[in-house]
Amino acid sequence: MSALDFDAMLSEAKRGIRRKKSRKKSRKKPVHEHNGEGEEGRILRRLQLSKVKPFNVPGIRSDSAPSAPIPVSSNQTSKEKKGGKGKAKGEGGGLDLGENRLDSSGKGLDLGEIKRKIEWKDYCVSETGVWYIPEFITSKAEKLLISRAYDNPKWVKLRNRRLQSVGADITQNGSISETHLPLWLSQLSEILEVSGAFSVPVNSDKGVRANHVLINEYKSGQGIMAHKDGPSYYPCVCIISLNSSILFHFYQTLHDAKSINPSLQVLLEPGSLLVFSKDAYRNLFHGIPERNVDIILNPKLTLANYHHLSKCRKDKPNPVTTPTDTCLYHCRLVISKLIFRLYTLIDSSPMLSSAVKCALKLFNSRALPTYEGSFYAQDVHKDSEILRDADGTPTCISPDEKSVFFLTGVCQGQDRLWQLHLSRMASSGRLCQIAGEKAIAIDLFMRQINLRKLAEGDWKAICEAALAGDPEACKVKSMVTFYAKGVNWAVNNAKQLPVEFHLTGQRPFQLWTEVDSLSVLRLHAFAMGFGYQHSLVRQALHDVLGDDIAKEWTMMSDKEQEDIPDTVPPNDSQISELLSKADVKTAMGPEDRERDQGSNVFCISGKMSASSMPILASDPHLSVRIPSFWYPINMHCTESKIGFSSAGACVVGMPGIFIGHNTFCSWGVTLGYQDMEDVYIEKVKKLPNGEYEYLSGGKWLPVKKRTATIKIKGKPSQTRTFLETHHGPIVSYPSIDSFQRYKAHASEIIAKASEEMEGKEEDVKIMLSLAATTLRPQSRGPFGIYRVLRARSFKEFDVAIGEISRTAGLNFGYADIDGHIGYVLAGEVPIRKCPRGKELYPLKGWSGEDEYIGFLPHANLPKSLDPSKGYVISANHKIVNYNDYKHYLGTCWKVGWRAASIEKEILEAVKEKKTLDSDDCLKIQLSNLSIPAIKFCAVIEKFLPDEKSIPETFSEEERKLITFGIEHLKGFNGRLDLESTQATLYGFAHGYLVKTLTEGGMRKALENKEVSSKASKIKLNSEALEGILIGEPIDVAKAFKIIMEFEGHLHLNVLRMFNRDNSYWIQQSGGPVNALSKALLRAVKTYNSLPQKEWGDVHAAALEHKLTAALKQPPGTAFDHPKVRLAGDMNTPNQNKNKGLTELEHNGSSVSMRFIADMSDLRNKCRFITPVGVCAIVGSPFYTNRVQRWGNGIVPRMIWHQDDARKVSKFQMKFDLTGPPNGFSLSFLGAVAVAGLASVYALRRRR
Repeated sequence: MSALDFDAMLSEAKRGIRRKKSRKKSRKKPVHEHNGEGEEGRILRRLQLSKVKPFNVPGIRSDSAPSAPIPVSSNQTSKEKKGGKGKAKGEGGGLDLGENRLDSSGKGLDLGEIKRKIEWKDYCVSETGVWYIPEFITSKAEKLLISRAYDNPKWVKLRNRRLQSVGADITQNGSISETHLPLWLSQLSEILEVSGAFSVPVNSDKGVRANHVLINEYKSGQGIMAHKDGPSYYPCVCIISLNSSILFHFYQTLHDAKSINPSLQVLLEPGSLLVFSKDAYRNLFHGIPERNVDIILNPKLTLANYHHLSKCRKDKPNPVTTPTDTCLYHCRLVISKLIFRLYTLIDSSPMLSSAVKCALKLFNSRALPTYEGSFYAQDVHKDSEILRDADGTPTCISPDEKSVFFLTGVCQGQDRLWQLHLSRMASSGRLCQIAGEKAIAIDLFMRQINLRKLAEGDWKAICEAALAGDPEACKVKSMVTFYAKGVNWAVNNAKQLPVEFHLTGQRPFQLWTEVDSLSVLRLHAFAMGFGYQHSLVRQALHDVLGDDIAKEWTMMSDKEQEDIPDTVPPNDSQISELLSKADVKTAMGPEDRERDQGSNVFCISGKMSASSMPILASDPHLSVRIPSFWYPINMHCTESKIGFSSAGACVVGMPGIFIGHNTFCSWGVTLGYQDMEDVYIEKVKKLPNGEYEYLSGGKWLPVKKRTATIKIKGKPSQTRTFLETHHGPIVSYPSIDSFQRYKAHASEIIAKASEEMEGKEEDVKIMLSLAATTLRPQSRGPFGIYRVLRARSFKEFDVAIGEISRTAGLNFGYADIDGHIGYVLAGEVPIRKCPRGKELYPLKGWSGEDEYIGFLPHANLPKSLDPSKGYVISANHKIVNYNDYKHYLGTCWKVGWRAASIEKEILEAVKEKKTLDSDDCLKIQLSNLSIPAIKFCAVIEKFLPDEKSIPETFSEEERKLITFGIEHLKGFNGRLDLESTQATLYGFAHGYLVKTLTEGGMRKALENKEVSSKASKIKLNSEALEGILIGEPIDVAKAFKIIMEFEGHLHLNVLRMFNRDNSYWIQQSGGPVNALSKALLRAVKTYNSLPQKEWGDVHAAALEHKLTAALKQPPGTAFDHPKVRLAGDMNTPNQNKNKGLTELEHNGSSVSMRFIADMSDLRNKCRFITPVGVCAIVGSPFYTNRVQRWGNGIVPRMIWHQDDARKVSKFQMKFDLTGPPNGFSLSFLGAVAVAGLASVYALRRRR
């Protein structure tokens, strides 16, 4: 990099620059006496130079400057100020600076060595368009600029600073009154022009020179509110900082600025140059908080320009560290690089595995949080504390409500920072910045549904309600804000980011915001929605194979589930009373076609419990990986009037308890499985001007169009256009891989529909839009989360769940200390014009006949309070009987095998013991009873009672193998226990039977040329059909949509085929006897090849970290936990899903938490367990410390009461300091130590 002194700069300047007339000679006062103020009261902070466009634009600029002031006195003499006279010479001559000379020696204005040719890409600190160059001017030039600025008495006083506006003025109507810059600023502008400061950042080859400068002065405690610079200064602004350092903040929204939650913070050093343009200029607000001290906690993690700070300061040793500390720090850096290099060799060199894992944990040890000590946090009550027990479970205690939420954020920030970051990036469509181009499909899909924008709208609505005086909105706003502050506090106090950030290059950590929390909440709500994926697949299957053949896999009939209980029983007095007020118009009509991941929650009333009080048991089923979806936590606000106590599990990214209890009631959650999503076929045409229109109700309406730039790690960014109709976002983008073939098929099927239009238009294209309840604007989910913490009755609980109901579909089980049990459904289902059942297929978007006419409000959704049978069961199965309930919720729910097993276990336990306790409820949760396994073995016994029934077409050896299978499955009780070998053979037999049926049926179907032609277009064969039947998502949403309709019906569909005389699939497989014989033969061969045949060995779970697959490593890396033996399958209450039809190892949905609450004694009779540990940082003692207990079905007592938590606490964090700890608070003269070894820094603004 070449440097440039000012004399050299002058020799290259344009000829003919005229100096201004000399100012009148006058005695100048020293700076410290100017305007009668003390030396320390006059601190120049920033020069801002901008190119003003020569056309009328609205708005007047009032900008700010970074400041943490340090006084500078003027030592200039009157002689130096007087200077000499000079003239601008012609071509080839020099330039007489006259009174702008530094002294009388004849030298010009010497700005020292200024960077001339700059590699701007090396100084980019944010992809939003922020560049930072340290030491752009020397200290000598800095003093000179300060002196020249104070020579001008024309200061404009504002509320929180004073400024000078020099050069071209901007009038109120946006016009430009051109005025030349003073020579000393003109020369500085020229230097910026040569350096490319105004051109390179905006990708321009044309040199641009500033014609307008704002000089801002800040005193201690002064700053400027967040703002945007407007069109007058577009497209970029340059800032030169003078005299001292300060933090300069960028914000996503003004709401972020009010809570001081910057998305980006840059430390501006004296003599540095900051340039921002592009998104940072257009979309981000910038400002400086009004405060006396800027506290920088762990600058390496939080400063965007950490690695760009001045080299001289990086090299200086930290004043609070020893040479030993410095040596250890550099050793860690060297070791980390070696570890990352060796990590990629683990697979090829297994001998390195153990050593590298140990080294990885050693390196990550600095990322482990501190759980013990006294700490300082701004705006947090001094009596706040976090207690942790031997399991690492945090208990947050504070007299102040907002401090409790702050502590919740601290805990999650300490333990789950990588998970927070990954969730934020996923919900924002920014995974490409982590994983590179391979994540482009996911990012495009997420940009299409635009969850981030919806979250911004949610936050805006909360803030507007709070500003309007809504007291509840104020509390909700405070809850989300202080949670974000807590996360950021944890980041600022971390010594090192977890190793995942280093491996993926995700540094520094972008501070957490309220919108981040709400976007993560949106992401989970969308993942729990249901209804859109299967409609396209069903349409394709029915069109390719025909209705009669396809419906054997896609049909679901309530009549065949008479032995399965409804969640809300028919003719229940309470539900009838609640629903008697229903007055909503519903979509009633005949069903067009016959048709018929999960969780469990059940409640038993006091009549059936040993304590005479209700017991609630909940075990949600989700994909079990590292880190866990759930975060266990206990929350106590001890304020006497508005306090609360709540315990259980929250979702990472949000405060509040999603499953757990307060001091009055407890609740559990399962997925509701209402049909809340639809696919609309849209007719879209592109206009000559580049816009789009779509047909709706006979009219062409404009398509909403937006563009977004997706940044890709290691690749150029991609700018894409996204479209949206009134139904929802158009998802016909190539981002959806295998989804495309179904889209193409749907397009062909409805291509004929174009003929319905008068005058067929050739430019009309078929696109798909997604309509979903979860994509509705202005979610009130945070209000529900807040309210449920304080619910004191079933009515209050129902009101709280009603807030969640707008954008999430969930079942809630309920029990309270007054002896009540109940059920509430959340999720407002769309009311469609079309007949029932038509939503199972893609709907016509152009006709208007399939439109939504509203949403079923929460008041009309099913509820139950104290049902007469004495228990409530919700297992993702049929919620209501439509003979009793008049509103339509869809028919997407799963077959109720688990619900039937739970009911059977409850009734048998009551029959045996008369009453149940929490141990009995745990046994029910751990039940491995599979009702479809019993029914399947009954089918085998019916068609293959013995060896004689085996067809003669099989050889003698094959007959022996089949006979072994028949005999081994006889008397199987349907319990898939760990030691059972019958369970293993059953798993293989059922899987191979499905394969036999699909192979025979597809082989015959593809013999038809017409069917074969259609099938080839969607790549439909037996293997693809198997994938559909076991729930493989058909599109990129598999990263978020972990459920599929056909999987939940598979076992029922197979049983139904054997109950019919003319099943196509059985006939094409040679009949029921032949199909079963083939399946048993294949199953026994596979079974005999196993070294270990017990179900627990075959069905073991590999608890993998998400990064393992991302690094293309086999299971078992340092991030993973060794395999755990598991019982059960997808149809047992103890649900543990198989990987595939005949791949029986566990690799899917499982029990992600177990929670039991006996309402007779919440303090002593609550039990809780999650699969892994609280802390997701490799090397933590709480990383996977719960796995074995979880796998063995051990659910320990929940220690949540604050008195009990104190007794058993192993760690205590107290927030009782009134300022930064002594020995760590450093006052820097315009600098900050950045060696990364001290944990707390403070930039003090002198008074």
